[in-house]
Amino acid sequence: MLWTSLGLLLTLTALGAPSAAPKAKPARISVSGYGLKRMLRTVELGGKKPEFLGPSFVEDSAMILLARIKRDGYLQPSITILLSLEDGERILARAAELVDNPLPRPLRIKRVQFRIRKGILYHYGKLEFEGLQSVSKKQARSYFMETETLLHLKRARVFTPERLRGGLASLTQALDRQGYRQATAEADRVVRDDKNGSVSAHITVHRGPKYWVQSVREEFFYRGSNAPLNTRTERVHEPYSKLWQQDFVLSLKTNQ
Repeated sequence: MLWTSLGLLLTLTALGAPSAAPKAKPARISVSGYGLKRMLRTVELGGKKPEFLGPSFVEDSAMILLARIKRDGYLQPSITILLSLEDGERILARAAELVDNPLPRPLRIKRVQFRIRKGILYHYGKLEFEGLQSVSKKQARSYFMETETLLHLKRARVFTPERLRGGLASLTQALDRQGYRQATAEADRVVRDDKNGSVSAHITVHRGPKYWVQSVREEFFYRGSNAPLNTRTERVHEPYSKLWQQDFVLSLKTNQ
């Protein structure tokens, strides 16, 4: 009888224990039209899954999406944002309007949907150079687009203002390595066709004088001395550039 009563008591105690609260479901994020959902969770949320999202998350995510899509060559994308709030209310917004018209505060967002329309892909249709002389056209083009692909696809000729600036910088640096320290490369004519995305660009290059290293005088100082204990002059006949100077100094440090 004692065992039966104890078993009954344990059973009643278990039935009377309070049940655990249901685990809150995390807020939902969806991105249609471009596969960047994982990037938003990694960059903006650090991999976390909060129960609610705030308006700052939506605004920052919209700017990140716009920047990424434009970086890929789609310079005129549009993003529609649908927000579902905790109380069931829905808000429709456009990413391009959030800078001047931010979302109201506070908001407890249960779901956010980014609907992306990429638009047309901007690409180089024509790329012309003037004044190259010491750089081949193929090499010059490689600074602005992919030239190793067998098929001349638009994706290998993507145009963005950032890529154009990067190509100009790379071309100028290549001329600097040849000794043209005052070289400049300028896109003096860029025409974009907003109907098909084709871009025509004309690059003008001014090399300027070429600088040469004829000789280098090396002076070796040792600790505690104010005058060089050893000097040496090397005869050199190479184009002068900052990169050459850095390499020469590094070789001296390595050998000494």
